[in-house]
Amino acid sequence: MVNSKILSVYVALAAGSFSNAANIFDGLERGTKWNICIHKPIKHDTADDIVPKDGFVYDIDMEHARDFPGTIPAIKDSGKIVLCYFNAGALQDWDADKDAFPKAAIGKTLGGDYEDEWYLDIRNQDVIELMYKRIEEAAVLGCDGVDPDNVDAWAQGDEDATGFGLTQQDYTDYLIKLAKFAHDSGALVVGQKNAPAMAPALVETLDFAVLESCREWDFCQDFQVYVEADKPVFQIEYPASILEQGELSSEDYRKHCQGDAGDAGFSKVLKGASAQLDGWTQYCGEEPSEQAVIDW
Repeated sequence: MVNSKILSVYVALAAGSFSNAANIFDGLERGTKWNICIHKPIKHDTADDIVPKDGFVYDIDMEHARDFPGTIPAIKDSGKIVLCYFNAGALQDWDADKDAFPKAAIGKTLGGDYEDEWYLDIRNQDVIELMYKRIEEAAVLGCDGVDPDNVDAWAQGDEDATGFGLTQQDYTDYLIKLAKFAHDSGALVVGQKNAPAMAPALVETLDFAVLESCREWDFCQDFQVYVEADKPVFQIEYPASILEQGELSSEDYRKHCQGDAGDAGFSKVLKGASAQLDGWTQYCGEEPSEQAVIDW
């Protein structure tokens, strides 16, 4: 059954009573539970398949929403807001719209485990227009917001990671363009992924943030500006013991769950690794749970 708070938000949006898409988060308490599963499609035969039962926000891959059209209805029937992940800063070999991107706008590979992804020149107007199309598709699919990834290449070491000499300001301008388009065209919320240096310039326009390992890399405090603006911060931590031992150690519990690391008010979830954002989920102080997924 749809949560009454979230249902009232949907009704208000449909009636046009909200002037800003960020109101989709009205009524959500700070630290509310959320989940993210982007590396495999989630099982979604009924709303009862969706884990956690008491979470209010779920982040999935937009490609999965497209290929499995029953996913978003099932998540919404379970009473959750749906965020749709897509790669906004790089082209992936499996992207459905891959052939539409101009060759001149495709740069260096991300390298390592990501040899089949290439940075994009996010200043290129064709790239921007193609991202607008993705946002339009997200709205049609039923996403409530989008989680655009790979928007911090300017901070990836001293060398030019992209091949285009992109700067922090280039990415700031890019995300503001995407957010304004999403707000104007589909009443979708748009998030900031990592890149703490951009937070002061983006918090006024963007609607939420998704952080990876902010405790590990000591940048949680930079996103308190979102909390102060009453905008949610969704935090992912990757304790090494989960990946290595299959369970959270007491040392990692202290490291990722206790003490003051600047993440007060954040919505925190523990996962095994950034390359394994799958169905395994744990919250601080609770036993792990498993979201059933589809092997494809």
